[in-house]
Amino acid sequence: MRLLITSVKTSIKGGEIRKDRSVDCAEITLGRGTDQILQVNDFRAALAHARLIAVSDTELGLQSLSPAGVLLNGKRVQSATLSTGDRLQLGRQQFTVVAAPDGYDYAFEHREFDPQAETATGHGVTDKRVIPSLKIGRRSLSWLAFLLILTFGLGLPLLSFYQPEARDAMQANAVPGDRFWLSGELSAAHRHFGQDCKICHQQAFAPAPDSVCLECHENTAAHAGAGPVHTEGVHTEGAHTALAAQQCENCHREHNGRQLVPARQRFCTDCHRDHSTMEELLAGADTDLQPAGDFLTEHPQFKASLMQRNTRGEVSVVRLDVDDPALLEQSFLKFPHDVHLDPEGLESVHGTEVLQCADCHQPDAAGQYMQPIRFDTHCVDCHQLNFDPSHPDRVVPHGRPAEVVDVMTEFYAELALRGASREVGIASLGPTEIDTGDPGQVLLWARTQALRTAEALFEGRACGDCHQVTRTDAENRVSWAVEPARVAGIWFPKSRFDHASHQSVNCGDCHAADVSDDSADVLLPGIETCRDCHGGERAEAKVASSCISCHRFHNPATPPPAGVMPQRATLYLWDKPDIERTIQQQQPAETRRRRPGQRG
Repeated sequence: MRLLITSVKTSIKGGEIRKDRSVDCAEITLGRGTDQILQVNDFRAALAHARLIAVSDTELGLQSLSPAGVLLNGKRVQSATLSTGDRLQLGRQQFTVVAAPDGYDYAFEHREFDPQAETATGHGVTDKRVIPSLKIGRRSLSWLAFLLILTFGLGLPLLSFYQPEARDAMQANAVPGDRFWLSGELSAAHRHFGQDCKICHQQAFAPAPDSVCLECHENTAAHAGAGPVHTEGVHTEGAHTALAAQQCENCHREHNGRQLVPARQRFCTDCHRDHSTMEELLAGADTDLQPAGDFLTEHPQFKASLMQRNTRGEVSVVRLDVDDPALLEQSFLKFPHDVHLDPEGLESVHGTEVLQCADCHQPDAAGQYMQPIRFDTHCVDCHQLNFDPSHPDRVVPHGRPAEVVDVMTEFYAELALRGASREVGIASLGPTEIDTGDPGQVLLWARTQALRTAEALFEGRACGDCHQVTRTDAENRVSWAVEPARVAGIWFPKSRFDHASHQSVNCGDCHAADVSDDSADVLLPGIETCRDCHGGERAEAKVASSCISCHRFHNPATPPPAGVMPQRATLYLWDKPDIERTIQQQQPAETRRRRPGQRG
C-alpha cells in the first residue's frame, strides 16, 4: 500500500509547519523503534506497539501488540477498525486518519499532543493541579493522603503497641493497628502469634532480641559445644569464639514468607570450606573435622561411628572413614549375609524361603532408621530353640542362660514327678533310677539333665551357631558366658539419612550384603555411591543437595550409636555346683544366681 504521512508542527508565530513523507509498505507499524512506519518518540511506547492492516479502501484494522493498548478517540483499546477522522494517541503523539489524496491509499496527520489544545474539544483537562470529578486540588489531596498514612502507619500502630487495651479494641473492630508494620508475611512456625508484634519486638523499631527466641527455644543446642545457643549474642562454654557475635536473626530472618531455615550452602561453606579458616576455628579443639565445600567436588569421605571395646571391657566410640580397612564391627555375632541371601533359599519350618533385605530390615515409623532385629520376630522360623528330641515342641526362651536352665530344670522335674519310664534328654540317667517320692533326688536329677542339655545348647547346635560363647570350669562350678550382640543402630550420628526418601533405590545398590560372609563387615556406602545421584547445590542432572540436606546446624550432644552401653562386656550367667560331685553326694545343691559385683 502507498501511505502519506504529514507531520504538523506549530511555529513560534502560531502558524502550522507541514512536512509530507511517502511510504510504500505491506502494513503500517506503530511504535518507538526506528524501523516503525509511524514512529513515536516517547518512552511510554513499546518498540513495536501496534500495527494497522488494510480492511477496505477507506478502513484500517488496528491490533495492539502491547498490553497497554492504544488510545482511540480517547478510549483505550486493544483492537478496532479505523476510518477517516479517527485519532490514535500513543504517549504525547497523535495520529489522525485523513482522506487520502490521489495516488495514495491512506493518509495520516501526525501531531504532538497538546493538553491545552485538547481542552477545547473536551479530551483534555483544564488544570493539572485539579481533579475535575472531586473538585479538589492535587496538593490538598496529597496532604490528605499524607495524614491518612501518618495516622494508620504510625499513630495507630504506636497506640496499639504501647496500649494493650487499645490493641484489643482495634482487633475487635478489625482495625489493623500495629499489623501495618508487618514488613512481610510471617513464616508458618510463627504465624500463630503474629497478631501481637510485642511478643517478639519488645521495643518499637528494634529487632527481636535473642532472649525472646530462647524463651521458646531454650533447649536448642549450640552449633559447637554444649549449652544453649547464646544469650544476647554471647555463647556459653564450648562454643567457638568465631560464633560469639552471631545472633539468631543473623541466620533466621523473619517476615520473608518462607521457612526460617536458610538453605544456601554458603552459610556453612564460608567457614567450613577454607583450610586456614578451619584451622583457626578448630585451634585447640579435640575434633577430626575436615574442611568441606560443595558435596559433588569438595566433600571428604564419610566417617562412621564405630563401637570398640578394650581389654577391660570398656566401650568407646571411634570415627573412621567408611573405606578404612580398620572399620570392622565388634558385634559378637556370627552372621554371614551371603548365606541368608542365597537365591536358592533357606530351609525353615515353612519350607524353603528366599529371603530379601526387607524381610529383616524394616524402617521405623518415621522412615528414617531401621528397626532393631529381634530374634522372636526375624530369626525364630529358622533357628528354633528346642532342646529335647522326645519333645520337639518344647523350646527354651531366647534370653539369659539362667532363664534357659531354669526352664529346662522345671521341664525335667515335671517329667520325673510324673513318673516317666523312659530316658529323656542326653543324660544317661533316667527317672526310673531315682526315688520319685524324694524331692531332693528329683531336683538333683532335673538339674543334672538341664546342665548337660545346656552344655549341648550353649556350646553346640544352638547358641554357638550365632553367638560367641565361653565356658568357665572352676572348682565346684560350671558356667557359660554369652557375649551380648552389639550392633550399631546409627552409623552416622553427625548427619541424617531418610530411608523413606530412597524407597525407589534397591538395597543392593548401596549395601553389598549379598557378597559379605563376615558379620564384622560394615556394609555402608561411600561418598561416591551417593554422588551417583546427588550433586551440590547447583548440580545439573543430579539431585541438588546443600549442606542442610544431610546436616543440622544446631548439634545436640549425640549418644553412642547403640544407646547406653554397659561398661562390662561379660554377662554373669549360671554358676552350678560340679555335676559329678553333686551326683555322688545325692543331695540337691543350692541354686545361686551370680550378679555383677557379687563374689563367688
